[in-house]
Amino acid sequence: MNDAAWELRADAVILTALRAEGYLMATSTVAAGDMHIESGESGRAARECFVRTWGQAAPLVCGRQVHGTRIETITAASSGFFDQTDGYLVAPGVRCAAGVFTADCLAIAIFDRRRREYVLIHSGWKGTAAGLPGMAVRALEERGTRPADLLVAFSPSIRPCCYEVGDEFADHFPAGPFQRRGGRLFFDNQGAALRQIEDAGVRPEQIFPSPFCTCCDPQDRFWSWRRQGLASGRMMTVLAPLG
Repeated sequence: MNDAAWELRADAVILTALRAEGYLMATSTVAAGDMHIESGESGRAARECFVRTWGQAAPLVCGRQVHGTRIETITAASSGFFDQTDGYLVAPGVRCAAGVFTADCLAIAIFDRRRREYVLIHSGWKGTAAGLPGMAVRALEERGTRPADLLVAFSPSIRPCCYEVGDEFADHFPAGPFQRRGGRLFFDNQGAALRQIEDAGVRPEQIFPSPFCTCCDPQDRFWSWRRQGLASGRMMTVLAPLG
């Protein structure tokens, strides 16, 4: 796995590895504003500004997320807003900026270097428990993808340093991964999602995990539901072709 693949800007965290493939993955920071679709005009303005800067001014494809497993396929005729959707499969040749919203949950990008298409998903613990990361790989495989051709990247999210859960939560993830410290239980959502990706045949050297915790980042760069509660806004992760 690759830890040193990130570039920090005031308004974004950038995955540098995809630039060589002609794509850009960026996650907004608090400095970029609240991207939440429920944030009215200010949210719309923040999203538009972020897409102009980091989404290559491509049409934004996003939606209302429900912690489910629906992945919408985006073709040349598809753009805009989708309801009850937690992922997008963007077909080759489609110029858009796919976007998902998080505030401790994961955004996961799965990019096929050979076929030039990708999936971007929102995976909180419910999505991960339902197998969404593995489903995303299989959705690409059904279209001709080979696991050896994939690059996978994770956005900043809450990490096991902060993601405390009750013992009953372990029923959702019999195989973990959990950490127990001082009698308290902590969950690793990125680790659980990563396990599904590797089980689908993706090798560690093809995977770019995020080193950032949204809850305890020392610069408070990220929105965090666990830390801020109802006051938390939303980050947006976008993936778009360069140029």
